Amino acid sequence: PLRNLPAPTKPGLAAAMVPIGHSKAAPDYCPGATGSKAPAETQTRECDVGGNGAEYTNRSWILKPGLYPAGLKVSNGATAYLMPGIYWIGGGGLDVGGGGSIITIATAADATPLPSSSPCATATTTAGLCGGVMFYNSKLPTKAGGPVILNSSGATMKLASLDVAPTDPDRIYQNMVFFQDRTLTTSITLNGSSSTTVVEGIIYVPNGQVKLNGNGGTLIVDQVIASTFDINGNGGTIKVLRGTGVDAVIVAAGLVD
Repeated sequence: PLRNLPAPTKPGLAAAMVPIGHSKAAPDYCPGATGSKAPAETQTRECDVGGNGAEYTNRSWILKPGLYPAGLKVSNGATAYLMPGIYWIGGGGLDVGGGGSIITIATAADATPLPSSSPCATATTTAGLCGGVMFYNSKLPTKAGGPVILNSSGATMKLASLDVAPTDPDRIYQNMVFFQDRTLTTSITLNGSSSTTVVEGIIYVPNGQVKLNGNGGTLIVDQVIASTFDINGNGGTIKVLRGTGVDAVIVAAGLVD
């Protein structure tokens, strides 16, 4: 059971981001940045994928798994394509908003524009998802834990859960997409906000709250396990699904450990 699931081992810093369709240097404090603003485990400034000024508006990047020591933000119309693996958030949380998009991919070839033969282009899973990641939302001595906020605001949110081989040591996290440090009480908020937000996998927040807001859009999630819930439609649609696409039930609120 999840109550006995160990936290993933803290990895090394994530490898450098890869620009898609442009040649901009990695944003400050993000993987691949250099000089005094290169990433470090002791940094206190988050990596903001779209936050280096107007010239970074609407830019696309491929991100890789590993440690993001002070949080990860996707803003300013930027798109973050996530390669498979575990994204260890070492404080600061995850904030996707301001028109930012976040999409899992199976290989670098799946980043836009999609070749017709790519796994993502031919995916038959829910909403064409492919690849798979797990975010572990935690903290570090130099940075307190923060909330997770996915606010689509007309952008694209497509997250597939971790999917690894049976012999992989990370197999114990199979089908998980969010796992929050048991010592954190911060919330995870998913907002549909006029577009479709798809999160395929288990959201496990043992001592925090999960907020699901339709807000005029469609919010599709898989299994949700949290201490408390806050669910609002506001004219939108919220679907909680099993992997088969069959409606599931949110259970165990307040009883998670």
